[in-house]
Amino acid sequence: VDTLTGQLYVYDGTTWQQVGGNASPDADPDPNNEIQTITSTDGSVTLSQTGDDYDLSVAAADGSETEVTGAGINTVSGDGTSASPYVVTGTEVDGDITNEIQTLTSTDGSVTLTPSGDDYDLSVAAADGSETEVTGAGINTVSGDGTSASPYVVTGTEVDGDITNEIQTVASADGSVDVVRTGDDFDLSITIPANNDNDATNEFQDLSLTGDNLTLSDDPTATAIDLSPYANNDTNEIQTVASADGSVDVVRTGDDFDLSVAAADGSETEVTGAGINTVSGDGTSASPYVVTGTEVDGDITNEIQTVASADGSVDVVRTGDDFDLSITIPANND
Repeated sequence: VDTLTGQLYVYDGTTWQQVGGNASPDADPDPNNEIQTITSTDGSVTLSQTGDDYDLSVAAADGSETEVTGAGINTVSGDGTSASPYVVTGTEVDGDITNEIQTLTSTDGSVTLTPSGDDYDLSVAAADGSETEVTGAGINTVSGDGTSASPYVVTGTEVDGDITNEIQTVASADGSVDVVRTGDDFDLSITIPANNDNDATNEFQDLSLTGDNLTLSDDPTATAIDLSPYANNDTNEIQTVASADGSVDVVRTGDDFDLSVAAADGSETEVTGAGINTVSGDGTSASPYVVTGTEVDGDITNEIQTVASADGSVDVVRTGDDFDLSITIPANND
């Protein structure tokens, strides 16, 4: 140890090597309180040395320390200070703000959009029947998906398993037989006229057209009607364009017609109940058709009908669940 300088040395067999401290004499023999070199590597701190003291200060932020750079259609002016704030200016490339690229979507997925550059190809899948929903209820079940390959099939299952005891509809198609129903029984009767009109001059006639002349087939004395003024007339060519069932919208502009068809939503398919079936809903996805079969009187044990002619004027012949009704008209009734 050098007692004058306070320096420790170690002999390595050849020379004395300094351990700790420095080669310069240390006045206070303490190596831990030496003068330091203090700097700010990025210049963000200002150092002012006065003797062995340092005054450290940081400049107040004024906005210029934040860097903003323009890109694309944007340019930047100013330096970020309150006196000259940054101004970011976007310049429209073609000078027209009404022709910007749009984002096109189909909210419900019913329209397919295929982009090609800045163009879009719009297409709607053709209706195949599956968009119409049919739901079974009551004794009915529904199979199939409504397409031509798998059409809907509505199957009603007999509640009591017996198809021979159903309620019958008994009626006279031409009204010649009076049908009176009492409960599940039917009373059939006819009224035979005392005398038909016995007038051969008031029979139904057929119309016959020969050339442009219209005549009655069973009245050779009748005057023919000449239709020639109404034929081959080129002044009556204006057409009437209309959609008989309203399925096509027809908009006329002068002599032109604009025809359009609303997209199929299921309501164009009509489902009608018959017999014990009733139908509710309109066929759309929001209100699908529901076919409900209801037992008429709520009792499946009273289905067999009794059909008879109370006065014997009508012959009743039953075959299975069908009834054949016939009458014999007296010979002297023309």
